[in-house]
Amino acid sequence: MGTDEFGRALFGRVMSGARISLTIGFVAVGIGATLGTTLGAMAGYFGGRMDQGIMWVVDLLLSLPRLVLLLAIVGF
Repeated sequence: MGTDEFGRALFGRVMSGARISLTIGFVAVGIGATLGTTLGAMAGYFGGRMDQGIMWVVDLLLSLPRLVLLLAIVGF
């Protein structure tokens, strides 16, 4: 990949940025998988009103456009 105009190695800079991006991605997937598995297990085990409540929240989140939801979370 070579160097830039200041003599810095581009490959090293790309690898450094990729390490940070991959860490953020894996942490986000881990949190989502843990939360989803926990809520799914609770809904399956307890059922009834808890299952309806969890499904209501999930349906609400899925019905909103992602950008509007992100803006609301950032604004909150």
